[in-house]
Amino acid sequence: MTMWNDDMLIDVPKIDEQHRGLTKAIDDLAEACEKNRGEDYIRKTLLYIANYTKEHFADEEKIQEECEFPHIRMHKKQHSDFVATATELIMEYSTTEEPDELAKKICKILIDWVTNHIRTEDKKIGEYIKENQTKL
Repeated sequence: MTMWNDDMLIDVPKIDEQHRGLTKAIDDLAEACEKNRGEDYIRKTLLYIANYTKEHFADEEKIQEECEFPHIRMHKKQHSDFVATATELIMEYSTTEEPDELAKKICKILIDWVTNHIRTEDKKIGEYIKENQTKL
């Protein structure tokens, strides 16, 4: 499975590069679940995704501040809500008696949220920058 495709481009190079990295990490997680690579590997991959996501969100929000993106508060809230959900799921994964099923559920949540967020919300950042000819 390859989650990334070019309709996810928002035309902000740094963000696009990070989105590729994030979707690659989620692809790796999905493959690990599919091939039963074990709880330790899946846990490490989940933690990597969580840390990468926090770094990415911080960079993306900095870009939004620099270009004075008008919807930054809503966007930050979406990021914050996602981090809280992901953190909760990772903690649940550490204690579940059904790690395989929960890992598959987490993959689906990550794929759905990230794909939808990039294609709808993050696209607005790229459009705003282009429309306002903001240089980054």
